Amino acid sequence: MQTPERFVSLASLLAPPVPARDEIPFEIVEGAAANDNACAAEDEVAAEERESEFEAARAARLFCARIGEAVEGAVETLLEDIASEVLARELRLAPADIDAIVSRVLQRFIAEEPVRVRVHPDEAALVRCAVPVAADAALKRGDAVLDLRSGSVEASLGVRLESVLRA
Repeated sequence: MQTPERFVSLASLLAPPVPARDEIPFEIVEGAAANDNACAAEDEVAAEERESEFEAARAARLFCARIGEAVEGAVETLLEDIASEVLARELRLAPADIDAIVSRVLQRFIAEEPVRVRVHPDEAALVRCAVPVAADAALKRGDAVLDLRSGSVEASLGVRLESVLRA
């Protein structure tokens, strides 16, 4: 049976031969041992520094992620507040066309068998539709609720604004 040849790298063939330990002068062996200890200590310090740098980088990434989440939430809230304020100002200048709002809601949910429409008492006379209109003092101007056989659909300003902001 033939034994396979052992692989020998070109680098090991070209490297100078390493003398046996007993061929090295005692002073050099002692110095090498001290040097090995110093290198081990340096390696340990370097490993601790790398670990410290890793932890610092991890903490920085975590901090950035938290800041990003906070900014995202703050921007979303700020946009909602701005949109609400602008819309409220516009509605003071030109009130919502409640008849158009009711018409759009009725068109969208006509298959659900509308029973009645509820609006603010001051706007009840402005709505012209085939479904009975009821005044509801609990609603704000510009709000409408479409009562269906199977429930109701809220078309309040807040709900409409929220759907616009989500889009």
